[in-house]
Amino acid sequence: MGKNMKWMATILLLGSVFFGSCDPLYAGTVAYWRFEDGSAGTEHNDDRDNWYQDISGNGNHLSSWGSQSRPMATTDRPFATVPQTGAANNLALDYDGNDDLGTFGSGTKMIDSYMFINGWTVEASFKMRGSHWQVLVGKDGKPNENLAEPVFYFKHRDDNHRLDCLFFDNNGDFHWTQTREAIVSGQWYSVAATYDNSIFKLYLKSTGDEDYVLQGTLIVPAGATLGQWTEYWTVGRGMWDHNPVDFVDGLIDEVRISDTALAPSEFLGVD
Repeated sequence: MGKNMKWMATILLLGSVFFGSCDPLYAGTVAYWRFEDGSAGTEHNDDRDNWYQDISGNGNHLSSWGSQSRPMATTDRPFATVPQTGAANNLALDYDGNDDLGTFGSGTKMIDSYMFINGWTVEASFKMRGSHWQVLVGKDGKPNENLAEPVFYFKHRDDNHRLDCLFFDNNGDFHWTQTREAIVSGQWYSVAATYDNSIFKLYLKSTGDEDYVLQGTLIVPAGATLGQWTEYWTVGRGMWDHNPVDFVDGLIDEVRISDTALAPSEFLGVD
C-alpha cells in the first residue's frame, strides 16, 4: 500500500472511531424525544424555552406553550429500559387534558420544514386515561383549505376508541387508517407508522405482545414529504381547522421521528 493510501486508510479509521461510532439506531433520526428531563411529580416551570431535549442532535427541542399547559414528569412508564437501544427509561410525561408540547420554543426547528423525501417513521408509547378525541403526536397546519384536517396525527377516537393515523400526501389529499381494536384505558401501548413513498403501514404493540402487530396498509403513490407545510410538530394535542384541539388526558413517552420507513425489527419497543 502506498503512503497516500495508508494515510487515507488511517483517516477513514479515525473517522469511524470519532464519527462513525454513533449508534446506527439513530441514523436517519430527525427527532427523538425521551422526556427524561426533570423530576417525577413536578412540572417544568417555564415555557417556550426548549426544555424537552431532542437527543437526535438536530435541535428539535420541545416546549410547553404556557403555564397552564405544562405536563408532569412521572415514573409511570412503558418500560424501565428501552428495548431497542438498552437505554434506561426513568420518566414519562403525564398530560392532564390541557397540556401540550411543541416545537414552538425559541429558534427555528429544522423538523418543521423537513422534507421527508425518502419516507418516514413516527413512533410513540402512550397510555390513555380519557376517552375523548386525543392527539398523541401531530403536525399543525391545514394543507387543504376546504378541509379541517392537519398535516399528520396519531389520534384516539371518542366513538370506537381506536387509534387513527392520518397524513396528507403531496397532492393535498389525506389518507388514514386505524387500529383493529379499541384502545384500553390504563394500558401502555407503542405505536408506529411507516411510509416508504409507496406504502403506508400502521403498527401497534400492546402490553404483553411480543412484537408489533400490523393494523392497516394503504397504497399512497404520491409521496408525503410533509415539510412543505411548515407548522409546528406537537406532542399531546392536535389541530382542527387551524385551532388547537384534542388535548391528551394520559401519558406519553419515547417519541421518535425518522426519515425512512423503518422495519418493525427496528422499532423502539423491540429488543
